[in-house]
Amino acid sequence: MSVKDYIQSFMAAAGEYACYALCIIEIAKEEERTNGINPEHISYLEALVSGIEKGFIFFDEKKYDSDKNFFVRDPGAFLGYLTGKKWNVRYKSATYEPASGEYAVEFWAWSAIRAQNGIGHFCRPGKNTLQYSKSVADGKCYSKRIFSRV
Repeated sequence: MSVKDYIQSFMAAAGEYACYALCIIEIAKEEERTNGINPEHISYLEALVSGIEKGFIFFDEKKYDSDKNFFVRDPGAFLGYLTGKKWNVRYKSATYEPASGEYAVEFWAWSAIRAQNGIGHFCRPGKNTLQYSKSVADGKCYSKRIFSRV
């Protein structure tokens, strides 16, 4: 069975849980634009499915509503798969300012307890793949994941 067999359930799950994976796809698209390449060849759906099939992203095909779905097991390898380059990922404080050539993904939560338990929302600085996020609207950025080429 393929995740595309229940595409509506898959897309609903992606909307609920894939924020970090979608941010990584956004970085791949931005990296392509930076290098003068039109990023339209990077499809969100195909990138998610490929990431799952290649083992970069966890997805339980028997439980589409699992909050463990779309856990990115290896963010650097997933971005590397999308861009053809090697990437390093570091965890930094919310106040860290990315250097030239680095890409940030912010982790937002609406309480310190939720942040400690990994309950929140990932987004790119000033960009969000979710139209409304309570974590971003009512919370604060607790940390950043910083991607840099190796």
